[in-house]
Amino acid sequence: MNFAKFAAGSITMIIAVWLGLWLMKMLWGLAVFMIGLIKLALLIAVIGFVIYLLYWLFKSANKKGAEGA
Repeated sequence: MNFAKFAAGSITMIIAVWLGLWLMKMLWGLAVFMIGLIKLALLIAVIGFVIYLLYWLFKSANKKGAEGA
């Protein structure tokens, strides 16, 4: 009887620990995914800003070139 209680308790503990670890892994995966999304959004924003800056510089240089000619 005592052994059965011990076995049930240890099985319950193993399942609880396994579920806890699985949940932590899932949360960690979600956190990594969110960080990846934020990095991607920042990268897109930086690329867009650089393209806009280059376009603006090119436009202003074109205007100056046209005025000079």
